[in-house]
Amino acid sequence: MKNTRIRRAGMGITGFGAAAAAAVLVAPSAGADVAYDGVTLAGDSHYVNTAYTLTVNTAGVSNVLNVWIYDNNVGYIPPNNGNAPGIVPVNNVATFQWIPTTTGAHHITATVMQIGGPNAILGPIDVTVTTAPTGGTGSANSVPVIGQLLSSISAQLPAPL
Repeated sequence: MKNTRIRRAGMGITGFGAAAAAAVLVAPSAGADVAYDGVTLAGDSHYVNTAYTLTVNTAGVSNVLNVWIYDNNVGYIPPNNGNAPGIVPVNNVATFQWIPTTTGAHHITATVMQIGGPNAILGPIDVTVTTAPTGGTGSANSVPVIGQLLSSISAQLPAPL
């Protein structure tokens, strides 16, 4: 009888933890990409020395040669692109890997180089880059209310067999 009660209590805690985790998994994401005038930056929180996908849609521009990115009015050379700052669009989309190296305000624009000119300026996107948060496990710890609850429940559960 005693073992049955302990087992049932453990199953109740495990069941509640699973239900709470499922609720977190189906909850809508609070994050969204930052986008304006054909320029899209992945994510809504941006951290220094972290890679983000930056896409430029050139469908509205004719005779496109390549696309350059400017971060705070300084030309940006993407990693693994040699010394070439420009990216040639594929199917009207130029994709960059943007890695901010400083914290603070970043004003990002895209210059679409056109054959025969003039160049088109797309954007801007204005984001604030901060240092990455420390602590936690990258799990539900940061989810308000339920994150703390899930952490305390998982800390009390026995290790898996």
